[in-house]
Amino acid sequence: HVPHTHTRATRTHTHAAAAAAAMGPLRVALAGLLAVAILNAAAAQEAACGVSGVCSCHDTTVDCANLGLTQVPSGIPAGTQFLYLQSNAITSLAGNAFGTLTDLRAIHLQENDIDTVPVGVFNDHPMLQYLNLRDNAIASIQPSSFENLGKLVVIYLNDNELTSLPLELFFGLPSLKELFLDGNPIEASVLDNLSHIPFVDIRDLVTVAPNATTATTATAPAAAELSRGQRRSPAGHAPPL
Repeated sequence: HVPHTHTRATRTHTHAAAAAAAMGPLRVALAGLLAVAILNAAAAQEAACGVSGVCSCHDTTVDCANLGLTQVPSGIPAGTQFLYLQSNAITSLAGNAFGTLTDLRAIHLQENDIDTVPVGVFNDHPMLQYLNLRDNAIASIQPSSFENLGKLVVIYLNDNELTSLPLELFFGLPSLKELFLDGNPIEASVLDNLSHIPFVDIRDLVTVAPNATTATTATAPAAAELSRGQRRSPAGHAPPL
């Protein structure tokens, strides 16, 4: 009986070793699933509004300023009109960054690290009146980046790294009243080219600081065309739109 017992023990040990070996890939798979779950949980915590929302959400205003965000958060309510994303660490905008927020009136993206404006990122927002991209790292803008924004009144592009602007950029902006470009290394010849836009006088649009590296263009009182709440504050901060 001793040999039989020994054989049974050997078989048991072999089965146990085989089971342990089979569990190896399973453990790896479970660990992978756990890691994904943790990442998803972290992403869910960056939802704008709701139970785990990181932003301040009230009526039609969502304030996500100064939160260290690296991307536009999800979960922004469809009826949002005023979106504050300034003073974060956003480096890029996805083409659908603002989803179907068709009621947006104002987007504040100043003081981030955005280096480009994707084509179409603002195209589904026909009600947009105010766009602040000041103090980023934007070096170029595609001609169709601001298409279908017929109500856009103010664009802040100052304090970026722009050296040129395509003429086509402004063809679909009939309501534009103010364009801020100071603090960009734009050559005077570029502004001269902008003066050929058929339906506007660039001198009435471009506001350039006298001590900026850009050419100095006359400033017209275009802000008078805007409501009081849409005017730039003396400190250069975004207006309370």
